[in-house]
Amino acid sequence: MANFLVLGGGTGGIVISHILQKKLKKEHQITLIDRRNEHIYYPSYPLLMIGKREPAAITRKLGRLEKKGIRFLQTDVQEIKTSPSEVITSTGKIPYDYQGSA
Repeated sequence: MANFLVLGGGTGGIVISHILQKKLKKEHQITLIDRRNEHIYYPSYPLLMIGKREPAAITRKLGRLEKKGIRFLQTDVQEIKTSPSEVITSTGKIPYDYQGSA
């Protein structure tokens, strides 16, 4: 089993996580880390400002990724180490086999 770690819960991090989840076998662990607990779709801000969207329509809780088999951790990344392969966060150390920042 390999641990895949995605740092950042923006559009890029969510897309990468979903692609990994679809392409990899179930025994691999995909974890997304972000300091916020929700994703905001920033391209919709202009529509929000002119009243064509409500805030709830452009935000999603990152915890919903768990339903897709993607682990979500809300924490601050403090340091990325390559030897040993681990990320130091405000809540502890997280080992990884593969890591991407988005």
